[in-house]
Amino acid sequence: MNLKHLTDKTLILDTKHLVSRERDITLKLLHHLKEIERRRLFSELKYGSMFEYLVKGLGYSEPAANRRLHACRLLKDLPQIEEKIANGSLNLTNLSLIGQLFKSENIQDKKEKIGILEKIENTTKRECEKELLKHTQNTPPPKENIRQLNTDLHVMKLNLKEETVNLFNEIKSVLSHNRLSNDEMMNRIFKIALPIIKNKKFKLNAKFTTPAASPSITRYVPNIIKKQVYERDGGKCTKCNGSYKLEYDHIKPYAMGGESSLKNLRLLCFSCNQRRLK
Repeated sequence: MNLKHLTDKTLILDTKHLVSRERDITLKLLHHLKEIERRRLFSELKYGSMFEYLVKGLGYSEPAANRRLHACRLLKDLPQIEEKIANGSLNLTNLSLIGQLFKSENIQDKKEKIGILEKIENTTKRECEKELLKHTQNTPPPKENIRQLNTDLHVMKLNLKEETVNLFNEIKSVLSHNRLSNDEMMNRIFKIALPIIKNKKFKLNAKFTTPAASPSITRYVPNIIKKQVYERDGGKCTKCNGSYKLEYDHIKPYAMGGESSLKNLRLLCFSCNQRRLK
């Protein structure tokens, strides 16, 4: 696009008009995202979360997806901020920062939220962060993230409590003779822990040893049937193929006479299960 023919006045006026249109489109987008999340349509499209839908389905970068997700949730909670988003006094970056603050500090009172929002209107990111520090009980920890360096190497930044660090160092001491890197040590720990965690939730070691192993006419799901359902469904949601927050779902609802049997049970993630119940 070549704009050299535009006069200075026209260029400035056009730019202001485009900014106004951009804000209007952003606001409409937030309303659409809010409704998509309310309906949990992302699970219908086989995405495990709204964040995954924004990144993989709509092509946003992870930071851009986070900003829009925080903003649309704030708009749902505090619809009165719509005008401030439209006129630009509240931007996506600052809304994302304040959304994180409300969550980390468990701020529930809407009057308090509005009061804090008013203080960050028309502020830069740095000014906003400075203001939000006044509303934290402690200095906020650094942001956690995972960054991919190449096809096989990632950098993970975590905030760990002292007890967790002590446990990590104790395991490191026990395995010190193996001369393992941190990656090798964590890989070994996770491979040991994951089957234990999976077995606890999905009863993968269950056997036909008790009468309770047969299909149940109660809501209770026998351990052996949990195992069979998990193995049959491959440890994935049968609708979106996700593995986050998996639940056992009665295909024919228990309230309508559905039994807790292999035939009548399936794995669904929380979002797909919630969408099914609507």
